[in-house]
Amino acid sequence: VSFTGNLILPFGLTTIEEYAFSNTTFKGNLILPSSLTNIERFAFTSCHFTGNLNIPSEVIKIGEGAFMFCTQFNGNLSLPSGLTTIEREAFAYCISFTGDLILPSSLTTLGGRAFYECSGFTGDLKILSGITIINEGTFAKCKNLHGSLTLPLGLKRIGTGAFEGCSGLFGNLDIPSSVTDIGSYAFVFCNGFSGDLNIPSGVSTIGVNAFYG
Repeated sequence: VSFTGNLILPFGLTTIEEYAFSNTTFKGNLILPSSLTNIERFAFTSCHFTGNLNIPSEVIKIGEGAFMFCTQFNGNLSLPSGLTTIEREAFAYCISFTGDLILPSSLTTLGGRAFYECSGFTGDLKILSGITIINEGTFAKCKNLHGSLTLPLGLKRIGTGAFEGCSGLFGNLDIPSSVTDIGSYAFVFCNGFSGDLNIPSGVSTIGVNAFYG
């Protein structure tokens, strides 16, 4: 199905179930209602919306692949302060978002490859407190992020290839004191960092090629 305008969803809607709009083409914006609380897996996969994506304040969960391959969003991504879960590949290959990527402090679950190859972000990457594990490939190939990286206090593990190819991040790289494990290829080809690399004394494992390139 191919629509030429916006998708405006009604107030009162609380859940968008899996595959609800998958592979449906829109040439306009996606406007989500303030009543929404859950976006289930693959709900909007491969929908070609444009503009900003504002996730309403009551949303607590964004399911696996919910916005994967939504390649035409060309504005900012705004995540709400009460969001707790972003599942695997939720925003993978959303290549045209711009601006900063800021994850709220309420977030406790961040799935692997959640932002894989979101290469359009152009600002800072801020992961606020709440996340204890950054899974494999979560931010890999977000190559146009051009700012600082803020990692959360309480972080314990940085997974394999978590920041692979994030070559635009610069300044110091401060690993929080709570981290014990830095996975293989975690920061491979992150060649924009130019300040200090601070690895805390509690780190017991640094994987293969973790900081290569």
